[in-house]
Amino acid sequence: MISCVPDSFWIWKRPRGGVTTTSTTVELETTTSTCTTETVRRKHVFVVQGYSSLLSRVGVGSFVRSATFEVGGYDWAVRYFPRGDSKHGAAKSGCASAFAVILTPGAEARASCDLTLVSQRLGVPNHVHRTEPWFLRHGGGGSDLAPCLGSSTFVKTSKLEELPSPYVHDDCLRIECVITVFKFKKARRSPAAAAPTPTLSQDLVRLLETKEGADVSFKVEGEVFAAHAIVLAMRSPVFKAQLYGPMKETTGEHRDISIVDMQADVCRALLRFIYTDAVLPGLDDDDLGRDGGSKEFVKHLLVAADRYDVRGLKFVCEKSVCESLTIATVASMFALADQHNCSMLQDACVDFITGSDTLADVMASEGYCQLKSLCPGVMIDLFEKATKWSRKNHHA
Repeated sequence: MISCVPDSFWIWKRPRGGVTTTSTTVELETTTSTCTTETVRRKHVFVVQGYSSLLSRVGVGSFVRSATFEVGGYDWAVRYFPRGDSKHGAAKSGCASAFAVILTPGAEARASCDLTLVSQRLGVPNHVHRTEPWFLRHGGGGSDLAPCLGSSTFVKTSKLEELPSPYVHDDCLRIECVITVFKFKKARRSPAAAAPTPTLSQDLVRLLETKEGADVSFKVEGEVFAAHAIVLAMRSPVFKAQLYGPMKETTGEHRDISIVDMQADVCRALLRFIYTDAVLPGLDDDDLGRDGGSKEFVKHLLVAADRYDVRGLKFVCEKSVCESLTIATVASMFALADQHNCSMLQDACVDFITGSDTLADVMASEGYCQLKSLCPGVMIDLFEKATKWSRKNHHA
């Protein structure tokens, strides 16, 4: 069985003899094209003068014609039959006929027509006949065969011959003809719409740098950093509690907060990540922690990320530290991981020590000696983890 849906289809294989039913989805490439309609609308006013004498001179099937006028690239004219159009039996019904006639030989047009017999007396409405859009084709024969739009029973002749008639003034009859031609433009293939380049991160950087609408200021090592409380609260549970929860420090419109135990550059990088999910330019994820200065900076940034629970930044810093472990730093990095609950860094430190013949070198390092005297509990935890790790790998 084949079931069709827009842009894709599924072919189902009937199970036979216990064979599992499978399905294949095939995405169809889709193209689009557009066909549009252009309308051209124009009015022509046809004034019939000497109407009373006209009635005495014409019979059924005779007409008077307006001058030729152009609409939509075709020639048109108004034909008015005072005694009716004999072809449609209008004379028997006592009606005058009126038509808009297309005159251009070989023309093919879709058009509609509004014919209005204008009232020239206040309080008497105009007499209007409207046609639906109709396809007209001029076969190139004589004018009598020209296709037309209008009505064979346009108006009762009695309304025009009664004295005084509201539609005849100074022995003149006024007919307004509005023709609308519908022209179809050639269908064209629509170009593939290209999605605009995302600018959210750039917009947030600009917001941070311009300080527009800032309502929080952080004072760090003598520098002042402006920020937006709603952005901070959205990205950090700690900032949310500090700025909007029971821990909030002030109730005014602008809040000034002093931060101790943090470097100004670390605060700048922390805010940058909060606004953009990216570290500062020049400190890409792959470059963090490769040289000595950057290693210290990343350690401080890791502490700040943990302090304000900015998990994305904490992960980036933790990953960087894991990739830059050395014999001289692994012990102190384990202590840092233990203090800030960095399980990935803890495992990396244990793996570094047990994964090669580095234990003796680690124990001889200055960092190990300092950690042993200052944080003996951490060292016990380190060696317990290292022992479990070693036993697990040995049995594996």
